[in-house]
Amino acid sequence: MHEKPVEFVVDEAQWEEFLKMLDRPEMEKARLRKLFAEEHVAQRKSYGVERP
Repeated sequence: MHEKPVEFVVDEAQWEEFLKMLDRPEMEKARLRKLFAEEHVAQRKSYGVERP
C-alpha cells in the first residue's frame, strides 16, 4: 500500500518567512535541555521494581 504524499502549498511571502525561520540562530531551550539530561523514563525505578 502506498499512501499519497502529504503536500503543502505556500505563496512566495510565506515561503520567504519560512526560510527566515530556518536561518535564524538557534535558541537555548533550558527546559528541553533539562528534560534530555534526566534519566530515561525506561531506566527509572517504578513501583519498587528496578529495571536493567
